[in-house]
Amino acid sequence: MKNSTESNMYNISAQEVLAAYAPLLQGTGNETLLAISTHPLDDTCRGALVKSAVALGYGEGSVAFAITHGQLDTMAVDAGFRDVYSIVEGLDPLAIVAADRAVSVLLGEAYRCEIPLDNHCRVMGRTVVAFASLPELMAQPATDTQPAGKQVVWNLLKALKISQ
Repeated sequence: MKNSTESNMYNISAQEVLAAYAPLLQGTGNETLLAISTHPLDDTCRGALVKSAVALGYGEGSVAFAITHGQLDTMAVDAGFRDVYSIVEGLDPLAIVAADRAVSVLLGEAYRCEIPLDNHCRVMGRTVVAFASLPELMAQPATDTQPAGKQVVWNLLKALKISQ
């Protein structure tokens, strides 16, 4: 289908990426934050990212979710670093959350840079927060010497705050 440029021409690329990677993406193409994980994130992680996005100034409905390993009918779908690059550039988010080590590696390969785990960095003008494992960190309880994992996640996600 050929898209008209009389509508939002910047959205055409996003719509084409959504169509091409439909089994791996959940979003409308209008989101400003992209969360990428190897497998679908659980409701706790998704909820934390959505609530954090609102609190950080992105607004409601601002998080698109992508996975690098999915299922299309009976066929497994695996995204490589070129696919991750295409997804990021096509959706053109302001910021990215890499939810696990494997995604951070793919993102680093896509942009030819190191993505530090459990930290934040800048990649091609975007703030990236990368986790070794967001689900594991979210489940980590507080100890005498360590804060709860949810607090660590929130502290890292604060790097995504939109300054006004």
